[in-house]
Amino acid sequence: RPYQRIPFQYSLHVRRAPDARTEHYDLLAADDRDPAPELAASLAGRIGPKGSVIAWNASFETGCNREIGQRLPEFRAFFESVNDRIWDLARPFRDGSYVDRAFGGSWSLKNVLPVLAPDVSYAPLAIHEGGAASDSWPRLIDPALPAAAKASLIKDLRAYCGTDTLAMVRLLDHLQKALGRRPGA
Repeated sequence: RPYQRIPFQYSLHVRRAPDARTEHYDLLAADDRDPAPELAASLAGRIGPKGSVIAWNASFETGCNREIGQRLPEFRAFFESVNDRIWDLARPFRDGSYVDRAFGGSWSLKNVLPVLAPDVSYAPLAIHEGGAASDSWPRLIDPALPAAAKASLIKDLRAYCGTDTLAMVRLLDHLQKALGRRPGA
């Protein structure tokens, strides 16, 4: 339908235990088929039935999950379970529980990240923000796109999305340290 969200990519940084090494998984649908079935099956295989799921601005993520669950009833219970376990990492910044003058009055990931985790940066990436990533998918699935350009765009989209989830890992580590908890390895 018009203006329907069509999730075509994910990146996960997973810790199976607090002290476990972080594992990275991703998926990018790079053809013109409906990406929802592949994305849902892949996520279901990567996200187990227990544990926290952390997102930045969780309302967007839970909305996407709800829509996929409605479109694919065989994954509805999985996405409901994920939504029940989501913790919004933006919340302490958005609600003012964690403030730093260097954020410039914003809780945007792009404002918080350079202050708390300067080792993770979008600066060297070809794609710097989510709108540009979303706008890239129609170009990616265009059969007229030359193979070299497609390979480059795939690399750029994976780098951007991976940086988003790595940023959350680093921010979570920072918050845990600030609270006196040992961050994951």
